[in-house]
Amino acid sequence: MTQEDWSGTGQTETSVADSPTEWSTGGPEGLGQTEEEQSPRTVPARTRSSSRSSGAKKKSTAKRKSTAKKSTAKKKSTAKRKTTAKKKSTAKRKSTAKKSTAKRSTAKRKTAAKKKSTAKRKSTAKRKTAGKKKSTAKRKSTAKRSTAKRKTAAKRKSTAKRKTTAKKKSTAKRKSTAKRKTAAKKSTAKRKTTAKRKTAAKKSTAKRKSGTRSRSASRKRSSR
Repeated sequence: MTQEDWSGTGQTETSVADSPTEWSTGGPEGLGQTEEEQSPRTVPARTRSSSRSSGAKKKSTAKRKSTAKKSTAKKKSTAKRKTTAKKKSTAKRKSTAKKSTAKRSTAKRKTAAKKKSTAKRKSTAKRKTAGKKKSTAKRKSTAKRSTAKRKTAAKRKSTAKRKTTAKKKSTAKRKSTAKRKTAAKKSTAKRKTTAKRKTAAKKSTAKRKSGTRSRSASRKRSSR
């Protein structure tokens, strides 16, 4: 993989083995010269060693920079991923919290509605029961009054009947007694009249007998 893939500069770096000409020509300053221009020049071994050291140093620096860039890019990517994950997590938590709040609110509303409905039903049932009790009590009271009225009427009728019966009986008794007394009086008077008549008859008979005796005695005397 070349440096272009990582740094994005459009330049490629070759390995040490790919640049023998650069080392032999004294490094990068030898680039751009033709072989004819380069061939007469003779580069000392020290210069070649210095060029190789400089090239290796540059490569090491480029490698470090590339590694640093990679590390920075990796850190940025990690940070971005973390930020994105954090945002998503926060959004998810918020959404969950919203849903939970909405759910609680809905449950609360449902509970409140249920309580109101239950209270309404209980109140209606209570009113109905109270009305029923009042109606029943009223009917019972009316029935009681009616019964009492009937009983009173029956009692009055019975009392009046008893009084009438007693009065009739008493009147009849008085009449019967008076009748008996009148009959007794009449009987006594009759007995007295009869006795008087008998006495008068006795007296008359005795008088007649006495007169007859007198006449008989008178005749007897006159015949002598």
